[in-house]
Amino acid sequence: MIKAVAWDIDGTLVDSEPLHLKSLILVCEKYDVDISDLPNEYFIGVNLPGVWKSLQKRFPAGLKFEEWAHQINNFILLIVQL
Repeated sequence: MIKAVAWDIDGTLVDSEPLHLKSLILVCEKYDVDISDLPNEYFIGVNLPGVWKSLQKRFPAGLKFEEWAHQINNFILLIVQL
């Protein structure tokens, strides 16, 4: 039985920003989307809907947020398992 849950929102316990950034880069590469014109700091502290809103026009028109976010989350899981 779960007795407690630690929710790390601000990076106090785990700095997950590099992991999220790497996953974003991998998804961008998958779709040949170049984000090299944007500094890494552009994405720090921004949630997935915010990142999608700023990058959506760079991706194929038929790609939906849910599929894009699912791919990012899958890459995160793959990286963590390595």
